[in-house]
Amino acid sequence: MAIEYRIMEKILRVHHVNDYARYIGAPELHPLVSVIHYDELEHCRHSLNNYDVYGMFIGDEELEDLSYGQLQYVLHRHALMCVAPGQIGGKTDMGEEIHTKGWALLFDTELLRNTELGRRMTDYHFFSYTTSEALLLTPEQRESIVTLLDEIRKELLRDEDIHTLRIVTSQIEQVLELVARYYALQLSTSATSTNSDLLPRFEQLLRKYYDDGMQRQLGLPTVK
Repeated sequence: MAIEYRIMEKILRVHHVNDYARYIGAPELHPLVSVIHYDELEHCRHSLNNYDVYGMFIGDEELEDLSYGQLQYVLHRHALMCVAPGQIGGKTDMGEEIHTKGWALLFDTELLRNTELGRRMTDYHFFSYTTSEALLLTPEQRESIVTLLDEIRKELLRDEDIHTLRIVTSQIEQVLELVARYYALQLSTSATSTNSDLLPRFEQLLRKYYDDGMQRQLGLPTVK
């Protein structure tokens, strides 16, 4: 387990998925894939992580003062956040034990080698630093993703055979497709909400513009 320091901050270098699992005391299920249910952990700690793997985190309670690149953010309850290799995120370990709730999925880039999913990873823009907005999940959306995470974990707990990684990779792809769908819905709803707010304001300004013009034509004072 490599610890680096950045301006007096301890940084956990997550070269492999189990570097993080070991750090927080979670079971090590496979060298390339980790599914963590935080509710089941007896002891857990914050960590500021430098990732060499892909990660997806669902918080079932609000977490404050988290870092994501150069940003600080609050992970709201039932929100989902994604990280990619080369990114830094999390919260500096100050030595205290914490008890948190939620799920995490981490998978190694080696899992994606020579796979269709590997060739399509750039399509999932929510792994980019530019997508700093967390995905706010409805209870139904959260349940659909958590169900898949639990299925991945069950598959990893079976005796591994030639089908294991194919099945797990397919399940991870389903998770990513759901997240992509839910992000699209969130962005669509946000855009609709913004437009619905702007339209009445635009109509109000337009009415005022024409009312002022009519007042000037009649030689009457305009209303400011």
